[in-house]
Amino acid sequence: MFSRIRNLMLRGLHSLAGKTERLLPRPRRPASPLADRLLADALRLAELPSPVPGEEPRSLFVLDRLKRCGFVPAVTKSGNIIVRLHAEGAPEEPILLFTDLGSMRWHPTESLARLDAETAAGAGLGDSLGPAALLSVAENFYSGEFRKKRDLVLLFAVRMLDDPENNFPALIAGPARRPAAAAVGVRGLSLGTLVYPTGFCRLRIRVSTDQPEPDNEVTRTLINTARTILDIRWDGEGKTRVFVRRIEAASAWGRTPAGGILELEIESGEGNLLELAKNAITATAEKIGEEARLRVETALLSFVPPGDRETGKPLFDLALKILKEQRIKIREETGADPASLFSSRGIPALSLGIALGHEGAERDVIQIASVETGRRFLERFIGEIA
Repeated sequence: MFSRIRNLMLRGLHSLAGKTERLLPRPRRPASPLADRLLADALRLAELPSPVPGEEPRSLFVLDRLKRCGFVPAVTKSGNIIVRLHAEGAPEEPILLFTDLGSMRWHPTESLARLDAETAAGAGLGDSLGPAALLSVAENFYSGEFRKKRDLVLLFAVRMLDDPENNFPALIAGPARRPAAAAVGVRGLSLGTLVYPTGFCRLRIRVSTDQPEPDNEVTRTLINTARTILDIRWDGEGKTRVFVRRIEAASAWGRTPAGGILELEIESGEGNLLELAKNAITATAEKIGEEARLRVETALLSFVPPGDRETGKPLFDLALKILKEQRIKIREETGADPASLFSSRGIPALSLGIALGHEGAERDVIQIASVETGRRFLERFIGEIA
């Protein structure tokens, strides 16, 4: 009798323990020291002010880390950092890895790190993962983790989507740095998303007057111009899209604005449609400004022709293969990407994300465990092409 009661009590305790174990959250899988270092670098970079001319605070951080590894980085006139990692017996053409050094979403308090067991959060944090990933590649190369047959050229660019033609000319045309083998962009979000690059251009429309009127004609003209352009359907298949990147009218001491700026971004998979949209927007802005008796100045900030999908196909196929092998969810989309500048010149190119999470207006949230997955994916991808 006593034995039967004891057995029943033991079964009850084991059952309760099992239920309790299922209710408790599973601890996060420990990341590797390399992933922890990458995330720490991203958090530190996210705290440094941006955008500033030349991205000096972030540039100094990157330069210091590269020099500690014994590398000799070069800084271009526009502030880009370029360093070549030499492999013994490598051919002349290296692999280019590029990323954007800055962020348009830095905030003096919201960019400070917020960490818990599962996530890391901060304004612009996703933007800093790319530079942190390239620093990780450099340190792994220095420590001997990377044993490659080709040189790697790392480019930390200053706002590379702003005037990429001037950011990359030496890399495209210079024989010492020409990335003829491949060009790979590294961004923070999103791991598993493959972006098929389209052509894009950015226009700045500046409206001004010497005699601002009380009824705020400058502001009204900027809004009318934006609405008119956004209402235009450029093609039947939706290959051409226009986005408002910035709109503002400057005023001081409560006075009516005497000037304002409208910045637009145009994306298209067809080169002729991209050119058509650019010219039509310029003409539309000038006509609306003339009717309002305001000065209108239009400037082309950036222009990249549509990329060649066939040129980049080997890299996309390789990325798909590795993503499937590592069981990473795959998503394909089209969008503006500086990789199209290289594929349009016959250089295989694409951009890759290394983490999961979401980008927010106030702060980004990164899934910490995904950083190790993304780091391994990037390392494997580089190993295959280099």
